[in-house]
Amino acid sequence: MLENSYLKSYFNESSNELILIKVLLSFGTSILLVAPALFLKESGLSDSFIGFILGIIGLVSLLFSLFSTVILEQVDKYRVILISIFTYSLFLLLLIFYPKWYVFIIFFLVFNVFNVIQNNSFSIIFKDTVKKSELVQKESLMYSLRNVGWFIGPLLGGLLIESYGFVELFSLSFLFYLLVLFICLSSKIELKKKKYKTIDSNIIKNIIYYFNKKELIKSYYLGFICNFWYALIFIYFPLFIVNANLSKFWVGFFIASTQFPLIFVEFKLNWFIKKFGAKKLLITAFLYLSIITLYLFFYFDIIVAMFLLFTSAFFIAFIEPLREIYFFKNVREIEEEKTFPVFSTSANIGSIIGKLFFSLILLIFVQEYVFLFMSLFMLISIYIVFSFKDFRK
Repeated sequence: MLENSYLKSYFNESSNELILIKVLLSFGTSILLVAPALFLKESGLSDSFIGFILGIIGLVSLLFSLFSTVILEQVDKYRVILISIFTYSLFLLLLIFYPKWYVFIIFFLVFNVFNVIQNNSFSIIFKDTVKKSELVQKESLMYSLRNVGWFIGPLLGGLLIESYGFVELFSLSFLFYLLVLFICLSSKIELKKKKYKTIDSNIIKNIIYYFNKKELIKSYYLGFICNFWYALIFIYFPLFIVNANLSKFWVGFFIASTQFPLIFVEFKLNWFIKKFGAKKLLITAFLYLSIITLYLFFYFDIIVAMFLLFTSAFFIAFIEPLREIYFFKNVREIEEEKTFPVFSTSANIGSIIGKLFFSLILLIFVQEYVFLFMSLFMLISIYIVFSFKDFRK
């Protein structure tokens, strides 16, 4: 009786319902994350060409993100999430019965486009639902629990590909999205109604407005560099594993292992921020990432590389949630729909530049040079973070 009462009280809080939805979404998406590089490579495409294809898809989703302000200000954000999940499910059904590489590319393009507007909608809904004093605490809880999915999902994906095939992977992802769709339809989340003086449909003005705000530029950089790093973790290093003649299981195991530390670090993020301050955490994180990637440039071994990149997750766990926290701490509530779509392009830009830049590096140099350039980018990040405002709450 007490447990039932507690659970009812817990899920009556809208932010907790949203956290549950985000966790289940992380399972569905992270299972798929193992597929892009491996599925396209198995279809006979080269490593460099895979990078270019995924980079172009990222570019399309970037352009769509800039136009999403009008949707966010005019359309019910919760309905946007429902439509997105329904669309993923339909395409995954198609892939289950017709698993061709060109169908997957179309699906991945549609997925990236819809994922932009879905993530933008979710972030604003979540921030508007949570009390201002609880934002850091709730964000860290959501990121921590979400990373349970990002840990287990790739592991399941790698096992499914190794033991069965890609169809089984698509099927499991489809089941998670179906569950999310059911929960979304069952939930009764009340959204804040905001009165806009005008609809911010001028994309150029929105961009100019955003980049005239110094603190928003800094939060943009955090989003950029975080996804620049993930281009190495999720796209190129899995290819390095396959090139080293290790089984596909190791790809799923590696991606899963890089998510495991995030569960614990992000759960205690609020404590870390109060004790050390956000700025010091970021500097420490970028310094460590710079050191290990420089080491891998001079002394590369696939097993050592997997271990070091696993340890890097303890530090990327500080950067990942702070990018969004920095944004919301420096923007007025009425301007969220106007500025968040611009902010969200930081992830696309980081991912696109990471994929295309390292694809170019692989065309010219051997793979170890990827780590040298990554180390340089992390050093530049340390210099930039010194100008950040610090906070402990």
